[in-house]
Amino acid sequence: MKNLESSYPVKGEITNHTLYHIALLVFISILVLNGTFFRVRPIEELPTIDWLTLTQVIACFLGFVIGVIMILKSHARFGFGSMVLLLFLTATGISAVSSPYPTIVIGYVILLLGASVLVFGLVQSAPDIKSLELIERVWFFTVAVCVIKDAITSFILPDPQVGGEAVRLGMNTTHANQISLLATLVFWLSFRQKKLNFIMWFLRVAMIFVLFGAIGRIAILAFLLAGFCYFFLKSKDYIKKSIIILVCLSSIIFALLICFLNPRFSNPFVSYAKRGQTQSEMASLTGRISIWKQALKQIPESPIIGHGYGVTRFTLKPYSWDYQPSHCHNEFLEALFSIGFLGLIPLVCMYIYNVKWINSFSRLREIFSADLALHASCVVIILLVSAFFEVRISVRLIQYQPLFFFYLLMLDREKQVAFIKKRIFQQGDRE
Repeated sequence: MKNLESSYPVKGEITNHTLYHIALLVFISILVLNGTFFRVRPIEELPTIDWLTLTQVIACFLGFVIGVIMILKSHARFGFGSMVLLLFLTATGISAVSSPYPTIVIGYVILLLGASVLVFGLVQSAPDIKSLELIERVWFFTVAVCVIKDAITSFILPDPQVGGEAVRLGMNTTHANQISLLATLVFWLSFRQKKLNFIMWFLRVAMIFVLFGAIGRIAILAFLLAGFCYFFLKSKDYIKKSIIILVCLSSIIFALLICFLNPRFSNPFVSYAKRGQTQSEMASLTGRISIWKQALKQIPESPIIGHGYGVTRFTLKPYSWDYQPSHCHNEFLEALFSIGFLGLIPLVCMYIYNVKWINSFSRLREIFSADLALHASCVVIILLVSAFFEVRISVRLIQYQPLFFFYLLMLDREKQVAFIKKRIFQQGDRE
């Protein structure tokens, strides 16, 4: 039975393989064009059409067309995940009505819509669980290469130290916070229920280097919590689960005691975590509290449909004369500010629905596979931790949304997969 488990069909009609492979190639192009570093554009400049913008639009338009064809061919049924995603996409489009930059908003909506429809088509057209795992691996390897490329670029051409802060890996490419969280995702997605792969360990070491070189404090916290989640859920033995909890709690208490009893030992770690920032900067969460206050002041201007999807850096007023925030540094506040309550409600529903991977882990690992369930749980934890301090889903298209939507839309196929697997088992028993 183990040989058959990963190849159970999850739909009656096998999708055209050529179309599926073309869709994967377009999927890769969307991830590369919208996620890795190509050129620097000043944040205060309004985006204009250049070669990169044009190729992004073309790739996402192709993704939309191919996705629609795959959806029609697969006779897809809309579940809760796809419905709330549709509402979220609709809210991003409606936000252009009240935005002072409607053309830019529509452009960003086209990118997000194309990627989302393509992911929906890929998930609905997957003929078996191996195909679902293939989509995940395509994201994994593509983003891993992008992260390594951006890290090497940043290492060769480091960003100069600004305002006394430490030099962080990735600040002159995508951004240190972005590259560190992507490295965290790649690290935990690299673990699979297979024999030891030395190449994967080299990749994990590289991701650890990127994570700590970028000094991403939120990413490091997400990394640790995802690790706890991975090993806790992976173990089926309650004794092992209890041991994992005790070891984690003991390690935290031990580390706190050492820091309290021997400040000299903790000074290097404190200096690393502070990144050269002052006490006041740390107390304000690197200015996030001021950004949140400014966003809350402006939300009443357009609470229903927001100020425009993807243009917060132009519509959010600066809280100081020398700094213009690019987003609200909080996922839910960003959604409320940019796409209003029409976008916030489906966003919250998407997060809650994806938490099902953790709440119903034991059942979902049997329906899909242990790898998919473990990876989905880790991704949900990582993005939830990040959601309170960064913005990953409600901003313009980057590499996070396709992965988040992939697990969201896969939950819609739970009953279908479970039914067909049960039927396969019954046929096997009769034979």
